[in-house]
Amino acid sequence: MKNYFLSSLLALFFPLTIFAQENIDNVKVELNQIDGIDTSIESFDLTKSIKIHKHFYNDEWMSARILGNKNVRGKDLLIKYDILNQELNVNINNVAMVAPNDVMTGFVILGINQKFICINPKNWDKGKVFFEVLEEGDKFSLLAFHKAMKIKPNYNAALDAGSKDEKIVQKETFYLLKENKVFEIPRKKKAANKFFSKYSEARKYLKNNKVNPKNKEDLKALVRSLNEKN
Repeated sequence: MKNYFLSSLLALFFPLTIFAQENIDNVKVELNQIDGIDTSIESFDLTKSIKIHKHFYNDEWMSARILGNKNVRGKDLLIKYDILNQELNVNINNVAMVAPNDVMTGFVILGINQKFICINPKNWDKGKVFFEVLEEGDKFSLLAFHKAMKIKPNYNAALDAGSKDEKIVQKETFYLLKENKVFEIPRKKKAANKFFSKYSEARKYLKNNKVNPKNKEDLKALVRSLNEKN
């Protein structure tokens, strides 16, 4: 009798467990639709994150506003930005879900007001990805692209040198955004000066100011000057 009672409980509970798991694997996060606009885009379809290898820009969950589009307002959620897979993970009931890039236009980390835009520039061949906005202007914007790369083991047994373990290296690259095109800013000073020399106001600025192309504050000041003079 005891075994029968236990089996009955399991039979009742197990389907509920499966149903709950199915619901969390694919959920919709409703957004606030703007009044008066007819749109079929009303939600983010979230899928459970299944990537084994990840590398996050922010190690802890952070509050952020996911930006919608012209038809849809954003949503405040807890997020982690996976720069290895270029995915935005959101926390739904303590489960990491992936928000699709095709609907959102970016996100803003609340509190520190750090903005990332999700775009696919005209001259970009990597699809729609996230760029951090360092300096935003009407004509020029300074962006940073964050990515993580896997470095394979390079151990040499004969020399007993190198690493036996795979490593993940994080890289930040600066870009100039102009008319929905991005242009990588060289990290070497001579090459960076040549890069900016095509803009007359940049040439004037560089004559009077020292700019380290590896220093984001220097680049922000330069781009700010470009927007003020053009």
